Amino acid sequence: MSGPAVALGVHVVGMRSQEAENHVSSKIGLAIAGSLALALAQGFALGDDVKAPAEGTGVVRGHLTIDGKTEHHRFAIDESLVNLKGEALKKLAKVPAEPVLMDQNGIAYVPTVLAIVAGTTVEFRNSDPTMHNVHCTCRLNAPSNIGMKQGETSKVVFAQPETVEVTCNIHANMKAFIVVLDNPLFAKVQKSGDFRIEGVPAGDFEIRGWHDGTTPTVKKVTVKAGEETVVDLDLTTKKRGR
Repeated sequence: MSGPAVALGVHVVGMRSQEAENHVSSKIGLAIAGSLALALAQGFALGDDVKAPAEGTGVVRGHLTIDGKTEHHRFAIDESLVNLKGEALKKLAKVPAEPVLMDQNGIAYVPTVLAIVAGTTVEFRNSDPTMHNVHCTCRLNAPSNIGMKQGETSKVVFAQPETVEVTCNIHANMKAFIVVLDNPLFAKVQKSGDFRIEGVPAGDFEIRGWHDGTTPTVKKVTVKAGEETVVDLDLTTKKRGR
């Protein structure tokens, strides 16, 4: 898949019923919004699908670990996000014309981690035969708490970059995150710990690794046109209670 951003893996955080566990295992997938060339893209592939850097751009790739491990007893590596930061990258942001979906299905949010570009509209949908409420806890965006019956939808615009926690006051096991970013250069991390961001302009930027429950790691990275830059990231588990 070409383009500057690739899809973000999703996962339900916290305890769930067996029914929800089975459902999410079948539903778990990839979600992304705000690509330069695509409003919405799903899926990520390596090997033959990886193309050479586009003219005038480079690639940032590397390996992410948590507490020095690819296989962690608390976290799944492929539920992590890597994104680039820099003033020059903000002009690349393009808000998708259509809303990005976050469903409530099987007493779980699907996806449970969603990365978007600031200004994107998220459409919440209740596909369950039970009442839910979408409770978005925000610092920079307007907080919302919306009750929803089966089949109902509600649209919310997230205009400011931040990480938004989404919960349901009716079902304590339901939890999700919407990671609002100021540019489209972000990627999910593979089960192997590898990540890859394409279509990166030449220049000096910061790269950040994120996973709920860890302290984000930030490093400097220099990107050259037509080249691949390799950088490894290690996240640190937050101490419980913090």
